[in-house]
Amino acid sequence: MGRYQRKTDRQSWSQESMAGAIQEVLEGNMGYRRASKAYSVPQTTLERKVKEARQKKLSSEAAAVKMLGRYKTVFSEAQEKEFVQHLIHLGEIIWHYAVRFKNSSI
Repeated sequence: MGRYQRKTDRQSWSQESMAGAIQEVLEGNMGYRRASKAYSVPQTTLERKVKEARQKKLSSEAAAVKMLGRYKTVFSEAQEKEFVQHLIHLGEIIWHYAVRFKNSSI
């Protein structure tokens, strides 16, 4: 069994609790501080997510999505799977040509 120990507590909140906190703030039932305490989410993150939800008119679930790293994904899951399959297909084609070329030069 591995001995890995997480070295940070960043993003230790759940998306469900963040979505609930965002919903409460957007509806005006709670303020940032009260919602962050009630749902156990970081206040600054909650403020940023609510601001994003208001500016982009997102639902609370869409605004609560976690993103690791600073770069957004370029492809959707479906596009990425299709791209991988295409690369595998191209690799097979190139492999067949390489085998033919190798056998013809002998």
